[in-house]
Amino acid sequence: MERVLQSVCVACPHGCAAAKMLYHEKAEHQKTCAGSSTTVEQQAVLLQQGPPGDCSYELVLPKVLPSSRASVTVTITGGDVGKKKISGSGKGSMGSLVRMGPCGGIGGNVKETSMSDVDRIVQVVVRHGNAVDAISVMYERKGKEAWTDRWGGGGGNTCLFSLQQDEYLTSVRGHYGQFNGFVVVRSLTFVSNLRSYGPFGMEDGVPFALHAGAGGKIVGFHARSGQFLDAIGTYVKMDDY
Repeated sequence: MERVLQSVCVACPHGCAAAKMLYHEKAEHQKTCAGSSTTVEQQAVLLQQGPPGDCSYELVLPKVLPSSRASVTVTITGGDVGKKKISGSGKGSMGSLVRMGPCGGIGGNVKETSMSDVDRIVQVVVRHGNAVDAISVMYERKGKEAWTDRWGGGGGNTCLFSLQQDEYLTSVRGHYGQFNGFVVVRSLTFVSNLRSYGPFGMEDGVPFALHAGAGGKIVGFHARSGQFLDAIGTYVKMDDY
């Protein structure tokens, strides 16, 4: 059997111009075959091209302890994955916005509110217990105030806070983790240029923070929700972006 195998001729699996070789010479040939390796120049081109801009990405951590903190920054050049700039021009424009998040689980339904003509956040209602059950927000648009729908379920205690005329949110932080078999937002704290509101819910799970950054103001929210608030994100208006 060994003599039979040694007499078998095979072609190069990479399609190079080399003549057929004996079977036992195949492994040695692949070490030097020009078609079996990617050159440094080819690798550089692949890195420059990067991933396609219309894909979505999911980071899966194999194990995250409640006491641990994870910070991940992903920058994709040439695409708009993970961060979206929304621009407008002319009278009544919504200005330049940066969409951040959402942070939390992937359950529930997507919740969005048009940011067109939004001047500021007036009030926020949070329903909470051992997790954040729901939120609803009052916006001011062209001098008129209006509430969003309730994003989430009807459980928990109700808390409301109001922002002063010259007050605006600078960050939203909290925790998300397992609750009743789902990954949901467990706690929320809203920080303004004057004070903090919260925490609402239970500070247990993986911490997160959505900071407006220098010159930024949080002017709106987007989320995922069902029975609870599954995830939350922000819209940040930049003074100079």
